[in-house]
Amino acid sequence: MVLLSLDISTSCIGISLFVDSKLLKIEFLNLKNIKGFNQKVDSFVSYVKDNYADVSIDVVVIELPTRNFRQGSSNNYTTMLLVAFNHAISYICRDIFNAELAYYSCDRARKLAWPNFDFSNIEDKKLAVHTLVANAEPQIEWFFNKKDKLMIQNFDMTDAYTIGLAYFNDDNGSTASDRILTPAKSKKKKKKL
Repeated sequence: MVLLSLDISTSCIGISLFVDSKLLKIEFLNLKNIKGFNQKVDSFVSYVKDNYADVSIDVVVIELPTRNFRQGSSNNYTTMLLVAFNHAISYICRDIFNAELAYYSCDRARKLAWPNFDFSNIEDKKLAVHTLVANAEPQIEWFFNKKDKLMIQNFDMTDAYTIGLAYFNDDNGSTASDRILTPAKSKKKKKKL
């Protein structure tokens, strides 16, 4: 099974490609300097067609837009924009790859991907996930800024990895709100009228 997992935001998309549960590729698409919703969508389409068009992807796993917003961290406009962007990227992936779509909440993905790790008392969960991924995949080359600090895009990549790993670890016992599946499009040809 070939699986593409995505951590989607309007500034950066974390991307991981797996065959079965083996990581083949992990990267990010930086959209920060691209202005406009449609231009960001077009950039993703171009990137996917340039880098993944020849890959027969069975499943695309996507992190659900967060369900629990902390006061002061997001406003209604940002939330609606993220949901719309997530939907656009989902539709594009389904259209390009004719793949099943699966969605996980961030918390559910972490529990499935890292079942032996307790996140409950961890303040910086993103850094904890990065450490777990770095230990599981020591071959990954991480990105650092000029001050030798991890760049924020690393966390998008590790979230994409975690979402993919969650899919492989899921025993299909998740509730509908934690794992939403959308079947691939039918391969039947439409009748002409």
